[in-house]
Amino acid sequence: MLRYAGGSKEKIIFIASYMVGFIIIIALLYYVGFGKIAAVIMQMSLGFFTITLILDLAGLVFYALTWHILLKGIKCNVSFKTSLTVSLASIFTCYVTPSGVLLELLRVVLANKEAKVPIGYSAASVVMHRILYTVGFILCAAASFTVIQAKYTTLGTIGTLLLLIILLSIAFAAGILYLSHRADLIEKMLIKLYRRFEGRINKIIRVYESEEVVNSLSNTISDFKNAFLELRRKPLYLLTAFIAVLATWIVDVAIFYVVFLALNYPISIWVAALTIVIGDFVQMTPIMIPGMIGILETAFTTTLLAFGIPLDIAASASILARIATFWFDIPVTAIAASYYGIKYLLKGAEAIS
Repeated sequence: MLRYAGGSKEKIIFIASYMVGFIIIIALLYYVGFGKIAAVIMQMSLGFFTITLILDLAGLVFYALTWHILLKGIKCNVSFKTSLTVSLASIFTCYVTPSGVLLELLRVVLANKEAKVPIGYSAASVVMHRILYTVGFILCAAASFTVIQAKYTTLGTIGTLLLLIILLSIAFAAGILYLSHRADLIEKMLIKLYRRFEGRINKIIRVYESEEVVNSLSNTISDFKNAFLELRRKPLYLLTAFIAVLATWIVDVAIFYVVFLALNYPISIWVAALTIVIGDFVQMTPIMIPGMIGILETAFTTTLLAFGIPLDIAASASILARIATFWFDIPVTAIAASYYGIKYLLKGAEAIS
């Protein structure tokens, strides 16, 4: 009876979080004007918009490729098909649950279950992936900020916000890097978390029916440390993985840029890059709305308005960009999720909640 109540509570939270997102989108559409947005979208070039969908698929492949390269760097025998499908399945689960933590956790667990990658090794690859992604984020933010300041306009409040974002991102990457060298601190943190969430962790292990998910805490920490140090000694793998990360960023910016071309309203590629950077930072905030529905559309629109782009164009471009990078992603990633079993993944998500 208690378990049923818990499940009902999770369903209520899930439905409520989606409703909040859709209310935000409807409020945005109402504020701009449904007719104005419809008129703008009706005039878009379907050819250009199709390109955004192709670019989105490329971005998903580059994301998986980055992780695959890092796994190869620590001598994990994982096929690219597995790296790709695990990445897509974890993205799908992140999209349909109000928790971004699942994106990383499911990669770790599924890599262990599907390719027998030790938990510590897969965790090290995921952490390094996050560090490289953050470094790419910093480069994209710094480059767009510098070019716009030098060639176009003084950013004012947005510039101050962007500098703060860059500093926070540098601190975040440095913090992860520092922790990766302090296995003792990680072990203490995990012990504390385990004692606090012991019941939920045991539920996760039962759901995945794998005794190898957590062999022992000390072995996992040791594996993590060894794998992370192994990656640090592989500059070629790190460089190749970082190039794949940059390709992911380039694709994301290109999607936003092409959306404006589809609307016959060209903008600076650097404005597109800066908008993506701010949106990505917003996406990292702990707002419990699946896929940041409504939040990202509003963030994109507000940023574009600051660059003098008309409200109807800004809102239409933001909605189209989200169609290409979120709504189009859901059926694509759902295919991978169904490969492992959507029910299986959602049980894991329920156990974590």
